[in-house]
Amino acid sequence: MEFLFSKDPCVSFWCMRKKTEIYFLLKYFLIFLFLSPVLRAEPVKIKNIIIPSDVKIADWLPQTIKDRKVIYIGENHDKYNHHQKQLEIITFLIQQKADFAVGMEMFSRSYQHMINDYLSDKITEEVFLLGTRYFEEWGYDYNLYKDIIEICKKNRVPLIGLNLKNSIVKNVNSSGAGVLSLDDLSLLPDEIDFGDENYRTHLQTIFENHPGFSNNDYENFYFSQLLWDETMAETVSDYLKKNPMKKMVVLAGAGHIENASGIPERVNRRMKNSYVTFLLDAPPGENRADYYIYTRDADIPRSPKLGVMIKVEEGKLKVIGFYSEEIEKNHMLKKDDLVLAIEGKAVESVAEIRYILYKKKPGDFIKITIIRGEEQMILNYQL
Repeated sequence: MEFLFSKDPCVSFWCMRKKTEIYFLLKYFLIFLFLSPVLRAEPVKIKNIIIPSDVKIADWLPQTIKDRKVIYIGENHDKYNHHQKQLEIITFLIQQKADFAVGMEMFSRSYQHMINDYLSDKITEEVFLLGTRYFEEWGYDYNLYKDIIEICKKNRVPLIGLNLKNSIVKNVNSSGAGVLSLDDLSLLPDEIDFGDENYRTHLQTIFENHPGFSNNDYENFYFSQLLWDETMAETVSDYLKKNPMKKMVVLAGAGHIENASGIPERVNRRMKNSYVTFLLDAPPGENRADYYIYTRDADIPRSPKLGVMIKVEEGKLKVIGFYSEEIEKNHMLKKDDLVLAIEGKAVESVAEIRYILYKKKPGDFIKITIIRGEEQMILNYQL
């Protein structure tokens, strides 16, 4: 028998600034003290069944999701064919008049009111994407997910943001829990399970093989991943408890779903449920997923890019660099240019620029108003 919290949580979890120490001690120690001991489930039995790309969805989906409360679909975020397969599954469920919601890792649960307002046509797409901080929090080309969101909107399928604010996860990953404000702490999940040693080992392998993490502390990385997983699990279970007649389709990265360690079993700890896991275009492996769905390549209508690095300095958008020397040599924008407007619309954030570019196509011309030195000018730039 194991308790919900390990007896040896990461050191940074307890070593924090004075103003956060009391909060953590009260919140998590009392949970540890009063929650009943939790029996760790037996190793999850996973089916490991392959579904080729040429098999029609109607021939396999109904029997795989029958009596399943939660349907997890693990993706590679930048694979458009993965999102097209997710769309196909959601479309089928709509056609079958299933009562379900779609939970998305791509949005923070802190912005659920913005998601709801967009689905009910109270706000525009621009207000929705800027209000949910999509470009800052998630960052992937919105064209990858647009079709999924629009079909949910059209058919009144609830869309639930599952994630913790990305800034919190990043801060814990880079500096530990001690840097979090009291407002940040109030957004954390109420339960965190440190007891899955297989998952800890799996995450350590990822950490050690990821060049971007070389200057980070593993315990911070591990804790940030648990916060990510536990927040999504808590959001799923809270929604289903409030809506007991519904199913949920969960769209998240494959790493949060494979082996059931990331989200599925953490939901199951909070509310016993039947679930099924799908991985897209993943090599079969022991106990990785119930089903492996294979897809055909698909080309995304990608948003064009400016090819420059821009930073907000003293309230102005300043060009601070380029993604290659070749781009810099041929680009109309120059280092230290201040970007004032695009297409005649004033811009004050990189997110606003990205939204304008999302509405354009490669080859389109855009007018960029800048200040270079003492001179204001308008550039007619081809994307």
